[in-house]
Amino acid sequence: EGGVERTIPGSESSRSEWIGAVLDEAASHGHGDRWRLELRLALVEALANAVEHGHAGDESRSLSVAWRIRPEKAALRIADGGSGFVPRIDPESLASRPAGSPRGRGLEMIVGSVDEVTYNRDGNRLTLVKYPARPGEI
Repeated sequence: EGGVERTIPGSESSRSEWIGAVLDEAASHGHGDRWRLELRLALVEALANAVEHGHAGDESRSLSVAWRIRPEKAALRIADGGSGFVPRIDPESLASRPAGSPRGRGLEMIVGSVDEVTYNRDGNRLTLVKYPARPGEI
């Protein structure tokens, strides 16, 4: 409610442009540098995953994004047109990844950068929530 929804091209430059706009909006609501850096990391990884896995690397396909940034909370949704997957974002699943495997690191970075990560039942729509930094955090 009250958020913004858009369809953006899947190209890296379009994804970066959208992330920049979201982070500018976050700055206007008083979210600090570290907070925005963490959100940026989550968004870069989430969008890259959507293109790589949901669209089989096809940057010509569009992504659906929605967001609402407020001083008390940022909520963002990213959806791709892929068939989805069964997300395993619990700490035990992430820890059980084979040692040295590069697979799953993006999801691990997303989970470590925001406060809430949820997927729809089909696994092709991701919702991220990030709350303000607590006093004492930069």
